[in-house]
Amino acid sequence: MALVILGRQCAGAGMENWALWAGRQALESRGWDPPVSVRPQSGYSPQAKPWILQHPVMFSAASQPLDPDGTVFRLRFTAMVWWVITFPVFGFFFCIIWSLVFHFEYTVATDCGVPNYLPSVSSAIGGEVPQRYVWRFCIGLHSAPRFLVAFAYWNHYLSCACSCPGYRPLCRLIFSLNVIENLALLVLTYVSSSEDFTIHENAFIVFIASSLSYMLLTCILWRLTKKHKVSQEERKSYCWKQRLFIINFIAFFSALAVYFRHNMYCEAGGM
Repeated sequence: MALVILGRQCAGAGMENWALWAGRQALESRGWDPPVSVRPQSGYSPQAKPWILQHPVMFSAASQPLDPDGTVFRLRFTAMVWWVITFPVFGFFFCIIWSLVFHFEYTVATDCGVPNYLPSVSSAIGGEVPQRYVWRFCIGLHSAPRFLVAFAYWNHYLSCACSCPGYRPLCRLIFSLNVIENLALLVLTYVSSSEDFTIHENAFIVFIASSLSYMLLTCILWRLTKKHKVSQEERKSYCWKQRLFIINFIAFFSALAVYFRHNMYCEAGGM
């Protein structure tokens, strides 16, 4: 809890002198050395009162003053990203390992009667408990910061200077696709294929379509801003976006080909 100590709130010369001394200590800890003419010497200095009244001093419970811009809490964007992706990764491996150990027969079973070598993802994360609850809990924690990231990127794109006439409409489209992707992820997570296959299937289609479209348009948007001056960190981010889009594109269509082949020929050993 922060206490605001103002010189005008102190009663009596002794309290005002103490406030001036405390104000001087706090400001010097910030690297701000007050003028010599207004430093309190011995006893109460009337000259220092107008100076302290013009510079209110903030004290925190940890004896550390707040930042001049009023920032209370700082968090690096990369640290938040690593923190966010931890939840689905943990939930995925927990569900797969738990299914292999305790629900192997159910999670490798198929409609056509041939077994899989490993549990399918849909049956591992939504077929049995506690996997279903753990996965939903992890995705719930994962999704909330994703909406904050969508707004952060939206503000970042709008702050970039670009003379292209279609730049701002493209920013709105990308932001909309990002929000739709997150909403579809929540729907397909909380409505499993065993509960309502139609809703789960449609939500998955919307999720994949919006995800791939969002990544592709983001790369196009960064191509537009790349013509202008960008930092080295932004160029590195653009390169990673390109790589992740290519990996995601190849992985999705590979999984789609395996899925249709398994449904057509009903071969054993799928996932």
